[in-house]
Amino acid sequence: MGKINKFLFLSLIRLYLIFEMVLNNISRVLPLLVFKEGYFYFLQVIARKKDNPSQSRDLQLFSKCVTRKESLDLILSEVELLCNSFNARCYISLLPRSIEEFVRRENYELSRRIVNNSFTHKVFRVQDSVALDKMCVRWKGVIPSSRCMIDVDDMSICSDLDKMLSDGGVNIEAKIPSFSGIHYVCSNFYPANIGGRRKGNSEDWEIDLSGRIMTICRDVNVILYAKKAE
Repeated sequence: MGKINKFLFLSLIRLYLIFEMVLNNISRVLPLLVFKEGYFYFLQVIARKKDNPSQSRDLQLFSKCVTRKESLDLILSEVELLCNSFNARCYISLLPRSIEEFVRRENYELSRRIVNNSFTHKVFRVQDSVALDKMCVRWKGVIPSSRCMIDVDDMSICSDLDKMLSDGGVNIEAKIPSFSGIHYVCSNFYPANIGGRRKGNSEDWEIDLSGRIMTICRDVNVILYAKKAE
């Protein structure tokens, strides 16, 4: 596909999202999920304040540790209903996580609260915080190599970015649309090898492409399904 055709394709996606305000990436995401005994993918539905100005903060409406495709299929209708009803977004992390490590860390956190007699409402968030812990990520033996995500807002740079990644030997597994652009799901590269630099004290990186800065996210949370207020 030539540069003009690629740009036209991405522009049409963007126009579609502007008018429809519904983003359905289920068919794009499912092929990226490799299910294996002892591992899970973390899914959550969040009503963001930026999409719902009347809210005081982001609200998590639902979360799930998905261990099988059949389990995901069963909750998709519920996910869509929640997103459509509350202008919410369903995110799923594309990095597999260890159930064994999750159980260890969850039990540790609960035990610590018992010892400290700390029984506040935050105890209900233990499962989610542990599931999101980077120490639970275990990709070896499940997917061929670790993944990261490049957040692209300016879609006019996609051709240049494709070339940079190709020249650097980076594997582009998928391009997942977001409301503002495209999320590149990539594997088989270290950000520093293509000029990336650490983003402050975080796990993320930044890359400069002809003066345009993009974020390379070490955790790969992409939109599975979303509804945005018009």
